[in-house]
Amino acid sequence: MDIRQLRVIQMVCETGSVTETAKRMHVSQPAISKTIKLVEEETGLQLFENIQGRLFPTTEMQTLLPEIRRLLNTHQDVRKQVENLRAGKSGVVRLAISPSLMPRLAAPAIRRFQAARPDVEVKVFATSTRQVVAMVANHDVDAGVCQPSSGDPTVHALPISTARVICILPENHRLARKEAISPFDLDGESVITFPDTEPTAVRIVDAFINSGARLNRTIETNMSFTACCLAMQGCGVALVDSFIHTADYFPKLAVRPFVPEIPLHVNLHVSNLRKPSLLVQELVQELIAVGKESQPGGPPSSSSRAALRKRRPGEPFPASTGRKRKTLGG
Repeated sequence: MDIRQLRVIQMVCETGSVTETAKRMHVSQPAISKTIKLVEEETGLQLFENIQGRLFPTTEMQTLLPEIRRLLNTHQDVRKQVENLRAGKSGVVRLAISPSLMPRLAAPAIRRFQAARPDVEVKVFATSTRQVVAMVANHDVDAGVCQPSSGDPTVHALPISTARVICILPENHRLARKEAISPFDLDGESVITFPDTEPTAVRIVDAFINSGARLNRTIETNMSFTACCLAMQGCGVALVDSFIHTADYFPKLAVRPFVPEIPLHVNLHVSNLRKPSLLVQELVQELIAVGKESQPGGPPSSSSRAALRKRRPGEPFPASTGRKRKTLGG
């Protein structure tokens, strides 16, 4: 039995008439009669009894009718889900992101995205930069947001925002009176910052080496929020990225720029092997918009927005900063 035959049987049960069923389904009466006969032959059951010119379901048919209705409702739900997926009204979007980028970048973008698409489920995985790229390459997520990182050549990046390294310390710390803090100022201080697996940590270490100062990294964490919590407790001075909302979450901590300036670039990572779905493209647009608002250096090129829509699987992304960008595998 197929879906059309089940619909005919259900309609006959409701109308009790071949004529009325044919009228409602916009088919001929012989077509309805033939369908009833085919289903009866296939099942080996008598489905209807003709009593005074009206068709009544047999006991066997009455037993089957709840299951037929359930199947038809399920089929309708599947069709509706397909239509919603095609229109971008429902589905699942999976995003991997570096933890420090969650408060100021991903959280506002997801809020905007879900406000317009309440039936879409968003799954967020906060993890290291290296793991973000790996998850995109393995298709474990639809998109990833982190700093540029060498990795799988099938993953390509779009710049969406910029930031810098800042210094977080208790407001009564001796260095809080300074307008900016250098590696020389932190020589000998207990420093809380990222592990060497994160790109930011490598650049911080280079800054200390170039300044001839000693980096006394006493605590490592891949989360800026955790570093600020530790700084609040007097465990050391935190070197983190400027995406952290210190004013909202840590009003009693002092924030100072770290010099020489270490600029940080945030990229959106997607697979080059498949075109993102409509839902993924829409979440990406929100991430780009929030990134534009959060960065001090001006908005990314509009080509970033168009790249996901126009790019075919296997094609490289256009350079959105006016210069040729290296692929993640280069």
